[in-house]
Amino acid sequence: MERIFKENPTSAGNLGVEVYGAKQSPFWLSMSYGSDVIRIDPYWWEHNVKGNLNDFFGVFWQGLLQIEGARCHWGKH
Repeated sequence: MERIFKENPTSAGNLGVEVYGAKQSPFWLSMSYGSDVIRIDPYWWEHNVKGNLNDFFGVFWQGLLQIEGARCHWGKH
């Protein structure tokens, strides 16, 4: 996250980005199924950020999905 914000300071927009941990879960729909995880939730509000949705989230996908074992939330779109 530090690298993402350093390279692109506007990537947080005017809202926060939640970062929190979750312990391993036996529930197969859980993001922490099979291992402890760190969840990162960037917030988008189209009236508060210039640009478009794909560009905004693309910064996070490009940076975070490079991390070994990274995965997207299975139940969100």
